[in-house]
Amino acid sequence: MLLLVALAGLCVEIARSVSRLDVSDASDAGAPPEDRFDELREHLPKGVVGYLSDANPGQLEGDFAWYWAEYSLAPVLLEPGINHEIVIGNFLRPDTAAAIIRGTGLVIERDCLNGVMLLRRVSR
Repeated sequence: MLLLVALAGLCVEIARSVSRLDVSDASDAGAPPEDRFDELREHLPKGVVGYLSDANPGQLEGDFAWYWAEYSLAPVLLEPGINHEIVIGNFLRPDTAAAIIRGTGLVIERDCLNGVMLLRRVSR
């Protein structure tokens, strides 16, 4: 019985958290999250690419952004970090992208203008 009460409490807390979650951005409001990646999909190689975001992994917003990107870009596999030739930028607040990208050795190859970017490692 105690387990059921705890589970019900957890479900209520998750529902409250999800209702407060706002992952839309002003430039693409109303579009389903997976549609943000449509323009990028055709420019991706097969296999594994890096993933860079302004959302914190391990927090609801960051996890949501990661899972939608993974779902939307399948069968391409995303790996957190910038240790790949190609990296997907997924910025929920696009105005933060330049500061985050600076100093990574990556350049913007394609900007979808909705917080989604195709980044490429600069050859040294």
